[in-house]
Parts: sequence; C-alpha cells; structure tokens
Amino acid sequence: MSVTPEQWRRIEPALEQLLETPSGRRSELLDQLCEGDPGLRAELVSLLSASKHSGGFLETSASSLAAANLIENQEPEPSEQPGTTIGRYRLLHEIGRGGMGAVWLAERSDGQYDQQVALKLVKRGMDSDEINARFLRERQILARLEHPNIARLLDGGVSEDGRPYFVMEHVAGQPVTEYADARQLPVEERLRLFAIVCRAIGYAHRNLVVHRDIKPSNVMVAEDASIKLLDFGIARLLGAEPDPARPSTARTERLLTPEYASPEQLAGRRVTTASDIYQLGILLYELLTGQRPADRRRPSSAVLHPVTVPRPDGAVVTVDPGTVSARRGLTLERLRRRLRGDLDIIALRALREEPESRYPSAEDLAEDVERHLAHRPIRFGGDRFSYRAGKFVRRHRLGVAVAAGFLALTLGGVGFDLVRVRRQRDLARHEADKAVEVAQLMARFLQGWNPDASDRGEVSARMLLHDAGLRAERELAGRPEMLAATLSILGDFHTTLGEWRTADSLLARALSIQERVAEPSSSDLAASLTRRGRLYRDTGRFPEAAAVLGHAIALDRKLFGSRHPETLRARRELATTYRVWKRPAESEALLRAVLADLDEASRNSSPFALEVASELGNALLAEARNDEAIEVLRPALERQRAIFGEVHTATLSTMRSLGSALRDRGELAEAERLYREALRIARALYGNDHAETSGAIFVLALVLERTGNLAEAESLARRSLELTRRIYGPDHYYVWYGYGHVGAIRLDRGDSVEAERLLREGLARSRRAAPNGDPDQGDLLNRLAYLLVRRGAPDADAIYREAVAFDDARAPDQPDFVTDGIHFLAWAEQRRGDLAAAEHDYRRALRIYERQLPPAHPYRVATEQGLAALGH
Repeated sequence: MSVTPEQWRRIEPALEQLLETPSGRRSELLDQLCEGDPGLRAELVSLLSASKHSGGFLETSASSLAAANLIENQEPEPSEQPGTTIGRYRLLHEIGRGGMGAVWLAERSDGQYDQQVALKLVKRGMDSDEINARFLRERQILARLEHPNIARLLDGGVSEDGRPYFVMEHVAGQPVTEYADARQLPVEERLRLFAIVCRAIGYAHRNLVVHRDIKPSNVMVAEDASIKLLDFGIARLLGAEPDPARPSTARTERLLTPEYASPEQLAGRRVTTASDIYQLGILLYELLTGQRPADRRRPSSAVLHPVTVPRPDGAVVTVDPGTVSARRGLTLERLRRRLRGDLDIIALRALREEPESRYPSAEDLAEDVERHLAHRPIRFGGDRFSYRAGKFVRRHRLGVAVAAGFLALTLGGVGFDLVRVRRQRDLARHEADKAVEVAQLMARFLQGWNPDASDRGEVSARMLLHDAGLRAERELAGRPEMLAATLSILGDFHTTLGEWRTADSLLARALSIQERVAEPSSSDLAASLTRRGRLYRDTGRFPEAAAVLGHAIALDRKLFGSRHPETLRARRELATTYRVWKRPAESEALLRAVLADLDEASRNSSPFALEVASELGNALLAEARNDEAIEVLRPALERQRAIFGEVHTATLSTMRSLGSALRDRGELAEAERLYREALRIARALYGNDHAETSGAIFVLALVLERTGNLAEAESLARRSLELTRRIYGPDHYYVWYGYGHVGAIRLDRGDSVEAERLLREGLARSRRAAPNGDPDQGDLLNRLAYLLVRRGAPDADAIYREAVAFDDARAPDQPDFVTDGIHFLAWAEQRRGDLAAAEHDYRRALRIYERQLPPAHPYRVATEQGLAALGH
C-alpha cells in the first residue's frame, strides 16, 4: 500500500485512536470516525489488518512515509530472551514495551554489585541513524536530571548488534492513579502527590527539558510511597536549534500518547513547557474525578475542534459516582462540593486550549495546589474580594475581616470570662464591642482593595496589609484607640509574614498611641505587648522579648487573672522565648504551669493545649531528654493532624520537633522522613523565602549529615545560610551558626581549607553577636582547634586554649550534642599531650555518638580509633 503525506495527515489521528481502543469496540468506533468517507474506512481497515499491534500506540509521523511502512510491515521477532547479556547487564524478564523498544528488568552480570535495574533497548527495525541519534540524546538528557522524584539514569551503551540502550533505576510500584484509588486516598492526599509531580516537572523545565508524555504509567508511586517520574524518552531540549535537514514534522516531533497529548501536540505544532502543563492538567483531572477530560480530537478531519471540558465537580456525575466518591472517602455530593471552586479553577486553567493561557510554569501550578491546601488564595483565579478575604482568614489563625468573634478573643477575649469576672462586666462589654468594631473596620479596609485588571491573580498578603494600614491611618486619625488596635493586629500579621521591619514600625506606633491615650491596664496594651514580645523573640532580641512579655502577663493577670486564655497565651509565648534563649529548664517549668492552669477538658483536647504540649516537647528536647520529648510529641502530632490537617503551622512545628527528638535518639530514617514532609509543608505555608522554610531546610541538612548524605546536606545547608543571612542580617545566631554548619560539612568532606575559612567566619560573627559567649560557640572552637593544631597554624595555641576553657566552663548539667564535635577537641588534646583530658572527652563523645549515630559514621569510627590510640 502506498500512502501520500497528505493522506497520512488524515489517517494518522484516526488510526491512533483505533489502536488505543480494545479490539471489541473498534468496529463501532470505525463507523463513527469514517461516517461519509468510505475511502478513509478502507485505508484504516487495511492498516489495522496489516498491523500486529493490538492496543499500544504506534509512534509515527505525519510527514514520514516510513511510518506507514512500519505499520504495514511485520515487526521482527525480538532476539532477546531472559538470560541474554546486554553490556554489563543480564536480562531477567520484560516489564514493558513501547513503540521504540522493550524495557527489561535486569541485573549486573559483572559481579561488581547486586542491583536490579530497568534496561531500555531499541527494537530491531527502529535502529535507524535518526532513532539511534535520538535515543543517545535521550540518555544525555536523563543524565542531566538529578532529582529525588525523577528516575535516575545509571548507565548506558550500545549492544553488540549496534542498538543503543540505557539503564535506569528500577521503580517497583503503581501508577499514581491506581495507587490513589487502591488506598482510597482523600482529595487532599491526591493533591499532595500531584504537587510533587509538578515540582519534578518544574525541575526538568529549569534544566531545559520537556517531558512530553506525562501520564499515570509514567508517574509511579514506589513501594516506599515516594513519587518517581519515568520515561523522558520523548523529551526534547528546549532551545535546541532544529536540524534544517529534517522536516519540522519528523517522527521525533510527534511521539506521544493521544489521550494525554496537548492540542498543539495533536496538531503537530511546536511543543513547549505549556504542553507539559496541559498534560499535568489531565493528570490532575483524572486524580480528582476518576476520568480524563473530554477528548479534543476529531480524527475524521485534519482540523482539531475544541471541546468544552466540564468542570471537575460536574464531571464526577458522568461516571460511576458511587465508585469514584467512595475511592476518595466521600459521598458524591461531598466530593462535588470539595471539587467546586479552587480545584475547578486550577484544573480548567491547566487545560486551556491556548498554551499562553495556561499556568506559566509547573511551579506556578504546584503553588496554587499547595496554596489551596493551606487555605490561601490561589494566585491564578478567585479574584473577588470575598474569595480572597475568606482564604486570608483561614490562612491566618488570628483572623481578619469577618472573624469578629475570633478577633474579640485576640483583642482581650473578655467576653468569654464574663461569668467569672462579674466585677469587670462593663469593661468586658466595652472590649467586646470594640473588638467587633475593629473586625468590621478590618473587613472594610480589605474590601477597599480593587486591583487593576493587570494585577489580578498577583495580589499578595503583604499588599493587602500594606493598603489596610494606609487606610487605617487615614480613616481613624480621629479615633486613636481604634487606630492603635488595628495597627497592632496588622503588625502581628507582618511578623507572621517575616516582614519584621514593618511589623516593628506598626507595633511601635500602636504602643505609642495606647500608652498615651489608654488606661494603664488596657487589654489592647497587653495584646500589643504580647505581639511585640513575639516579634523580639523571632528576631533574636531575647532579653527585650522576655521583659515585654513579662509586662504583658502582669497586665493580663490584673485584668483577667492567671487562668484566662489571654494570660495563658502570653505565658506560653514567654516559655517559648526562654527555650529559644537557651534556658530550657525555665521554659519547661512555665509550660507545665500553663498546662496545670488549664481546665481538664481543655488540657486533653483543645488546640491551645496541643500547642503547649508541642512547646513542652521542644523544651525537653533542648534538655536532651529525647525519650520524654517523643512521649509528648507523638500524641500531640497525631491530634494536630486530626484537628488541623497536615498543612498547618501547629502541625509543622510539632512535626519538626518530633523529627529532632528522633534524630537525637538515632532514629535517622524516620527523622529524615518527617523533616522532608515538614519542608514541603513549610514551602506550602510560607513559600521558599521565609524563615520557617529556612529552618526546615536547616534541620533536614542536619539529619542528612548524620546519615552520610553529605552532598545533599551541604547543598541544603548553604541554601539555609543564604536565606538566614538575607532574612536576619549578618550577625544573627542562625547566620553564624549556619557558617559553622557548612564549615563542619566541608570538614567532613575533607576540604580543610574551606572548612577553616567558614568556621573562622562563623566564630567572628558569633563574637560580634554574643560577646559574652554562647553555648554553640563550642562547636566552632572544637573544630577549629582540631584544624589549626593539625596544620600547626600560628594561632593554634590560642584557639586550642580557648576551646578547652570554653568546654571546662560548661555547666555540669548542660547536655551534649553530636553537633558539639567533642571528639575534635579530644583529638587536639591528645595531640597536645593532655591525655587525661583526651580520654575523658573521647569517652564523653562516644556515649553521645553510640546513642545518636549509625555504627559506621566517621565520628564514631574516629572516636573509637582515638581511644584505641590511647591504649583503651
């Protein structure tokens, strides 16, 4: 049979759809596709009868007559059998087959190491110069992609008969849709999996790679529940100049899976990252509704007619509704309500016909999904104020706008205590009325935001708050009491956002007004003092924070008594300040007193009690009482997940604390899992450049250092240092400690020159920030003493003596940590001839390391060797 290019452009779309249809349904589909066109029907029947394919997609080209010939000619039988050796690999059994070739489960045959891999080999008849070049390029592309959610390229070569192959990590698991359905995952969990996929695709795009074939079978969930993105086999490098000798519609430009292809792919137009966005939209639609969106192809003609995609909340009623909703743990009506709104908007934007109208990037799509999970306004849709205000209220626990009752509690909460505080009934009524009015004012200020059309979808919380502050100053100039209360709330929001300079300015202005016009015992004044204390703590000004919070507690006690919610909250803030200030015993005592003052019902179940319990776990952790900390933190995290969900500030804090307790008990795998989850949540809640995100990155780097994953640990530690330097300024504790942390990793990696430079920089900054010393300066001194004594530096003696004196000055009950690097000091003592001190510190180090580090960790090995050298 001879087929011209013009004929093939009509035949190909219909043939693709028929080949993807089970044989029993092809006749009916053939009637639909070829109605009124008997010539098209005859050609399709001829091609189908000649083809051996029964359902797999035939990868062909609109402009290549060779493609039609491949359909017509019989495919040679593969010569590979189980046991065949390809390069250094022995084939075990076939695990997949596509248009280009087969994928085999294989193992190393050279005895170097035991490893099962996936080996992809071009099939006979497809090993033309063009295919070989493309296949080799695919190996080059994959080698550039190093991401935890992208299957890694391990090896590659050419078989004895000249066919290229490459070897990838074998991923045993299920396609993401099957995995989600089999476990009846709720919508939230499906969205979290989807966001991970988007982030992996975004990483590929940043490396100039388009996947072009995103579908469930290429998005696997491995046995450890991790996502792995497979098969960049039809990816092309962005920006690569096309070969002028090749037609623009060559085979390599049209390799696709029709059901998951973008409109521009089906039409043979240029493929960009927007095509991957479209395919992600299909995947999201299927995860949410159990079906793909309506087919946009009309194979009976060369023209592709757009079809309106039904909203996800409406699509679920067109399939088996009982099955779909049950697999998501909901009734049909609840599922429809869950999909209505944000998820309709997100999915339909990704699926827009015009590439330029979709999400600008995969990261933008991931961010909107994560913002939805965090109850934040999505960036690309939902522009009405009522939508944004509602999301803003859910995002921030203090609340604005319509949360009048919650604001009443924030501003004094006296309405909740009227029965017990009868003597202050009038004051309570006044405060409650004022709180409601402030709430109404906040709603009006925020409703005044009416962005220009060009800004729609880009309105941030900072912009909303800034505008509200300006309006408050203008409209409340004659009502100082109301102005101060409003500015105080806005200042607290800026603290949450990490906008500390603005927060300080607003709170200072509020306090100045309140101290001038309010009664000395005003609840507004106490609330503003508490907020300023929190700001001081977050910026490392611990003495000022403790003083301001102490003043707030005194005012609250005078107004409401010791057991009122506002007094308890201020006391909890002070306890947190003590813990961050390295005074954990005082923190623990205060937290236990707060728990004791809660009534029994609140102590066992209230969100506030869970936050206090989480903070108590932190205090116990700071005292190195890890077992006790875990006993407190595990149930607290379980309850917070049940009440708040995963993506919540309280859950995030407890998750990180539990990870740290497990880390310091030596349970590194679980700690790493929690830390990775915490980092994902921090990014969803705060974005990539917030202090909380920096903290989550830092603790993940710590645990990776202990597991021996030093490359990733260093990358994360440097990222955390960069963020903290930008957020906190040059001499903050987190900054100088960050220098020490990166220096410690460089030392572990054998780079003593760079390690010394970083450790010296950290020590210099710490001396400026803490001239009277800080417990964590010992970490810097111990490692520096080791490095300088080892190379005989001119200042080795001075640093050595300072390290010894610092260690001798430690309080007897001060806990030791792995990060103190005690064995480095012991080595320096041994080299300097102080053998008794060396033995003491080696043994002290070994007690810590045996409890917290794996047996083969270099610190343990070095400590054991040091003791052996001393004859012990």
